[in-house]
Amino acid sequence: MKKIKISLFLIIFVSILFSKNALQAETIENISENDFKFEVIYRIENILPEELTKEVENKLQHWSLKAPQNNKFFITSIDIKKNNWGVLSATTLDLDQIKNAQDYLDSTNTFLVLVVLINNEWKVSYPSDNELQEILNNIPDSELDPSLKDILFINNPIIPSSKILLMTDQLYSNYKFPWSYINDWKWTGSYPTAGWHDPSNNSLDFQTYDAEVPTAGQSALAASNGVIAYKCSDFIRVTVTVGGQNEEWQLAHFNATGLSSLQNITQGQTLGSVLTDPSNPPPGGCGYGSGAHLHMNFPTKPFIIDNIEYTQDDIHSGEALHSTNGCVPPSSENWIITTDCTLTGSHTAPANVTVQNNSLLTIESNANLNIDFINYKLEVIHNSGVLIKNGGKIE
Repeated sequence: MKKIKISLFLIIFVSILFSKNALQAETIENISENDFKFEVIYRIENILPEELTKEVENKLQHWSLKAPQNNKFFITSIDIKKNNWGVLSATTLDLDQIKNAQDYLDSTNTFLVLVVLINNEWKVSYPSDNELQEILNNIPDSELDPSLKDILFINNPIIPSSKILLMTDQLYSNYKFPWSYINDWKWTGSYPTAGWHDPSNNSLDFQTYDAEVPTAGQSALAASNGVIAYKCSDFIRVTVTVGGQNEEWQLAHFNATGLSSLQNITQGQTLGSVLTDPSNPPPGGCGYGSGAHLHMNFPTKPFIIDNIEYTQDDIHSGEALHSTNGCVPPSSENWIITTDCTLTGSHTAPANVTVQNNSLLTIESNANLNIDFINYKLEVIHNSGVLIKNGGKIE
C-alpha cells in the first residue's frame, strides 16, 4: 500500500511541476493582453504594422531593468529604416512626472527599442536584453556602423546620470554653444533655484542676451559632432566618441521633429528651432519647461565650452556669452560676415566672401576655407580683418 501511495504522490508532483513549467513557458512566449503588467502608450501616431505593435508590447512585458513609473512605457518617436529595421524611442515618465521636475534627462528614464524583420517576422529588443546581439547581427554593417552598435547598445548600459557625474575629465575639448555666433546669449536662472538645475545634474538654461532678439524661433545648433542616441520631438541625447571613450550631451526645448535616432550630426548643423512654449511641445515630446529657452546638459562638471568654464560655483550669471558655432559659408550666394566668426573644419565658399562691420574672421588651426578666386573674391572692408592661425588655410 505504501508503494502505491508513493507512486501516486510522484505522479501528482511531476504533473504539478510539468504544469508549472508549461505555464512559465506560455507566459514567456505568448503573454495575453489580460496578463500585461506594463502598458505601452504612443505619444505620436503609431505607424507600425499591427504585428510589430503587438511584438513591442509583448517584449516590454519582460522588462528587467528599472521598472517604469506607473507601469507605463511611452513611445516618443519611430524611425524605421528601409522597412526592415528601425528604432523606437521610449521613456518611462508620464507628463505629470515630468512637470513635477523628475529628470527626463536621466538615461534610466529613456531608452531605444530595436526592431528587425527576420524571416518575415518582427523581432524586438532593447539594451541589456539577452536577444539583443542576435538582432544586431541581422542589421547590415553598411546600414548601422559596428561602432554604433557597440556604443549605443552593447557597451552603453542604462545608468543613472548621478553615476555619470563620477567622470571628472572632459573628453572632447572643442564644444561650442548650441546657438549661432551672430547673436550673443546668456545663462538664465533655472528651476528650482538659480544656478545648476540641482546638485545632481549638469543642466543650464540659456536665452538670447538682447531682449529685442526673441529666443523663440532661433536655430538650435549641434554643439559637436556625434550620433543621436535618443530623441523626442523636443529633446536629443548625443553620444560623442573620443579615443574609444564616450561622453554625452543633451539639448531640450527645441523642435527636433526633423531628426531621427542613430542619426549622425556635425558641429554647427541646424537641429531645429527653439520652441515658443516648451510646456506644449509637438506630439512625441518628453520635456517640460516655462518660457522659450535652450536647456543643455553637459557631460561633466567642470565643463569648458567655447573657452568658457562652468564649475559648481561659477556659471557666469548675466554675462553675454559669445558662441563660435555656425560660422560656416551659406549653401549658395555671397557670404557676408558682420560679426566675429571663427571657422573650424574645411569649408567651400559658394561665391564672394565679405568681412565687414568691424568684424574678424578667424581661421582656426587646421581649418580650411576654399574660395574660387578665378570667379569670386575675398573682400575685407575697413576696420575688419582676417586672422589665419598656424596650420589654417585660405586657398
